[in-house]
Amino acid sequence: MLIVALAGLALLAQGSQATAPALPAPGGASIAATAWSSGWVDIDPGQLITLQHNLGGDPSQYSVQLWFWDTDAGGFGINTRAYGGLEVNGLYYGAFWRNLDGAGIGVYRHSDDTLADRVRVWIWVPQPLPEYCSPWTPVAAGASAPFAHNLGRNVDDYAVGLWFSDTGSVYGVNQTAYGGMEDNGQDLGAWWHDLTTTGVQVHRAAGDPYAGSVRVCVSVAETPDYDSGWVDINPGQMMALDHDLGGDTDRYVVRMEFEDTAATGLGIHHENAGGNAIGSTYVGANWENLTESSIRVVRRPDDAHSDRVRVRIWMRSFSTYLPVILNDK
Repeated sequence: MLIVALAGLALLAQGSQATAPALPAPGGASIAATAWSSGWVDIDPGQLITLQHNLGGDPSQYSVQLWFWDTDAGGFGINTRAYGGLEVNGLYYGAFWRNLDGAGIGVYRHSDDTLADRVRVWIWVPQPLPEYCSPWTPVAAGASAPFAHNLGRNVDDYAVGLWFSDTGSVYGVNQTAYGGMEDNGQDLGAWWHDLTTTGVQVHRAAGDPYAGSVRVCVSVAETPDYDSGWVDINPGQMMALDHDLGGDTDRYVVRMEFEDTAATGLGIHHENAGGNAIGSTYVGANWENLTESSIRVVRRPDDAHSDRVRVRIWMRSFSTYLPVILNDK
């Protein structure tokens, strides 16, 4: 199954498993006037499913959280491994969302994936809305674009959301190849980096067809129920973080950010979020094995830009703008 390749060779340590989430009633459920959850939905490799949320209003104001569930015993449990997509030797792993509008959202699971046997989408309209959201902004392939949010707060208080719009209208509003995905020599996707007190950068990969325009939101987040703080992590390391929040993991909103500590590095960023395979090298980071008491973070063995990671978890709250992950987050 090439799980060893996905894990970055030596990254196959076992982790604790979350209690098996229940499958939803067909069609998911509205959990508030401005919030909807699909529940856990089976999805086959190579399948595109369309989920109807029917929230209406302006979909550009939504927050979206997409999680995966690896149902195999001893697997990765609830996770965001290969979020956006991952190609290894011509095989494709992970999942992503696409075609978001006021009525529905599509979720695609790559053809060779072994990590997202079930998916769960949670959509809500945050109240209040984010302090800063850019208009839809074209970004040239292979270029970076600056966005000035000018919030002037502590950078560790921020939550950043990044969405793509496919100008060809096939994928619509999407997070295809979020964080970056190398595919047979072509670099796809987009990601944010260099978050500061007043601005953030977005880079679009040179071969990307999915992010012709991007929209960035930055919010001053509510105090999380759990905050790991910035934690040093070595290339190839797996680390379990104990949050001990208890309750139902389906109530959690999870965010993970990375920090490149080099003076000329990426700063706080989401490059290679979910992991990326570039030839025979494995880069990026992700979270996995979320349970009621802990979460595991992983840094790939060849990664050079995620010297520190940070995980924040909020219990269910519809007043906070906390877009995934991403991922989740």
